[in-house]
Amino acid sequence: MRTLKYLFNYTSAVKHVWVNYDPGVPTADANNEGWMRFGASSSYQNLRTMLHEMNHTFGTGTISWWTGTAISGGKYQPTNANLILQQINNNATAQLSGDSQHWWPYGLNQNAEVSSSWDYVYNCLIIEAMRKDGLPAAGTYNP
Repeated sequence: MRTLKYLFNYTSAVKHVWVNYDPGVPTADANNEGWMRFGASSSYQNLRTMLHEMNHTFGTGTISWWTGTAISGGKYQPTNANLILQQINNNATAQLSGDSQHWWPYGLNQNAEVSSSWDYVYNCLIIEAMRKDGLPAAGTYNP
C-alpha cells in the first residue's frame, strides 16, 4: 500500500488502524483511537484521503492538544512543524494555518491540494515534526 510507503519512509510513527467501509459516510473520517471509515464515493478512496485521515488518527483535530496547544488564532504555534514548512517553501516566515480539525498547507484536506507526489512527502515530514512538537496521539517521537 502506497500510504504505508510514505509513512514508513518519512515518519517514525506507529499506529494500529482499523479501516472500514461505511456507505453512510459521505466522505471519510477517522479518530485518534485509530478508527477510519471510507464512504461509497470513489473520489475519496485514494492516497490523499488515506494520508489525511491518518493525520486524524495521529491526533490532528481529534485531541485536546490540537485545539488547546497547537492551534491558536488560526495558526499552528509549536516550532518544529513550522520550521519544516519554512524549509519546504523556502520562506523564513511561513507558518502553518489550522482550525479545530484541519491544517494547511500540505494537510491534504482536498483532492485539489495535491499537485505532485511531493505533497505526500511534505505531509509526512510535517506530521513527523508535529510529533517532535509533542503531538501525543502519534506516539513518542524517536528520531
